[in-house]
Formats: sequence, structure tokens, C-alpha cells
Amino acid sequence: MSRSKILTLSSNAENFVTVDFLRKNGIIHEINRKILHPLGLAMAVETWDDQKDQTEAAELHIIRDPDPEGWVFAEPIPSKVEAFKRLSERKHKIRRKKRGWIVQPIRKKFND
Repeated sequence: MSRSKILTLSSNAENFVTVDFLRKNGIIHEINRKILHPLGLAMAVETWDDQKDQTEAAELHIIRDPDPEGWVFAEPIPSKVEAFKRLSERKHKIRRKKRGWIVQPIRKKFND
């Protein structure tokens, strides 16, 4: 039986990823396009003018769109979609082999 990992802020910081990683691999783009935008939400990245290195820490915010139809990109960015596709195909293959699924199934009985 496999055990679940619980991550906390005290977890090993070397395992944390940068906002730059999330951007370059299209993760923020696809979270917005597939999950948040249809709900009228968006993940926004805040950086600072004096921040020379975009790989440094930045703040992620979830914001609401006051319009009922929600956010849309002027045009989805194909390079972000492709980067996400490459990353997810590689990761999904490993996860399916190891776990037997990609998205964790919901058990009928679950103790909160």
C-alpha cells in the first residue's frame, strides 16, 4: 500500500519550483485556460520592477473577473500549450505506470 505525502511550508525548499518554471512549462497558462477562466477566476503573477532575475520568487494571486462569462485569453499561446503537453505526457506516463491512474480517483468512503 502506498502512503500519501503531505507537503507543508516546512518541506524541503529544494523541491519547490519557481514561477519561471511554471511559466515556461505552460502550467499557469493551462491552469488558467482549463480550470480557472471557465470559473471566472485567473491566476496572475506579480513581479516587482526592481526584480532583475525573473526566476526569483514572485507572488501568485487568484483574481475574480466581474463579468459573468469569465476570463479569456486574447489568443491562447501555442508554445505554452505545447510546453505543457510535453511535460504532462512525460509525467503522466510515469504516474500511470506507478499508480495505475493519472488523476487520483475519489473513493466512495473517505475519512476527512
